[in-house]
Amino acid sequence: MPKFETVVVETDLLILGGGMAACGAAVEAAYWAKKNGLKVTLVDKAAVDRSGAVAMGLSAINQYVGLRDGANTVNDYVDYVRNDLMGVTREDLVANIARHVDSSVHLFEKWGLPIWKDEGGKFVHEGRWQLMINGESYKVVVAEAAKCSAANWRGTDLRARVHRWAVDGWGPLRRSHRVLGARKQGVHL
Repeated sequence: MPKFETVVVETDLLILGGGMAACGAAVEAAYWAKKNGLKVTLVDKAAVDRSGAVAMGLSAINQYVGLRDGANTVNDYVDYVRNDLMGVTREDLVANIARHVDSSVHLFEKWGLPIWKDEGGKFVHEGRWQLMINGESYKVVVAEAAKCSAANWRGTDLRARVHRWAVDGWGPLRRSHRVLGARKQGVHL
């Protein structure tokens, strides 16, 4: 068994994993970390560009309301969800999602995600709420945005990898109910 070097990294926020949720958390954390002088570390078992289920690609983004284009309204989406879930929904939360989800899609496009457009420059839909994309680059684009966010932070160690992932290898370092850190053999920063 190879002998691993122990490296201690001080951080304010430790993100474990490199899938879409972790990359999204890293991008969002970049905004708050920069404003508050905090240090964020993301650690993954593999290359962040290809980590997680989305890395194999998608053919569509499954929620786009189209508020900017006037295609739908917030109430249209709330009605759709209420009907789809047979009335079991928190309409205030669904409305909040509907108000903000389009901005995420526009951000993905700004980062370089190829979203299909028609001859008039409008998004191509598959059904009312889905947008067609060249999804093989979806995870790569989001991971790169996370890396670029990190490059603008002072003291950020986002480009981390875990090379030997063992089922029992991760362990939180706790004191009472507070997590103080994590340990893993084979973490390379």
